[in-house]
Amino acid sequence: MKALLATSNPHKLDEIQAVIPDGTLDLVTLDWLTREYQDSFVEPEENANTFEGNAMIKARSYAKQSGWVTVADDSGLVVDALYFEPGVRSARYAGVKGPREEVDLANNRKLLEKLDGVPIKQRTARFVCIMTVAWPEGHERYERPLWARGEVNGRILLPEEADDRMHPEQGRGDQGFGYDPLFVLPADHPDFPGTTAAELTPDQKNAISHRGQAARKLVQMLTEEGLIEDVPTG
Repeated sequence: MKALLATSNPHKLDEIQAVIPDGTLDLVTLDWLTREYQDSFVEPEENANTFEGNAMIKARSYAKQSGWVTVADDSGLVVDALYFEPGVRSARYAGVKGPREEVDLANNRKLLEKLDGVPIKQRTARFVCIMTVAWPEGHERYERPLWARGEVNGRILLPEEADDRMHPEQGRGDQGFGYDPLFVLPADHPDFPGTTAAELTPDQKNAISHRGQAARKLVQMLTEEGLIEDVPTG
């Protein structure tokens, strides 16, 4: 099944394609469609207050614009001590625009500042991903999108646990992006106790990640409903 992945983020495409079986979902990005078909897309306003709402806004908007079956996700970090911030604002938490690396560091810096003084036991957090697949208007399944959820529990590291204590926003590890260097897996994790998400190899991260979980569940749903082979791509 060929489908549009509603993102221009190459990290998301790589993570999802790495965890789903070959011959199931063949995903292309918005950038690919633009190059191949000279299509242009209007980015929808993600103004829902839930991951589910934003995922559906993206999926429905790009399915309508492209005519393709569209997979979209909304994901982020939820920190209990911050009343579930940054949540749906995870990617834009610090309000900074620019290169992805600068935005990530600004978001990380704000997160640590807001957790200043919060003890380790109260720094619990989780990565959440809601992934949906939507069909274009007029398709018989338009009113029956599919949803999948993935979640990974952990905590936010203390500044003194960072590799560089002068720049704790850099966290530990250089394999991830976003909040990965700040996200510490539980001490009793069966495979990677006390490891940050950025210290995992791509294969290790894909095996346990919130996005990987959601992608595998979505493929399972599509398979169980007999949709993998016969969904039109527009």
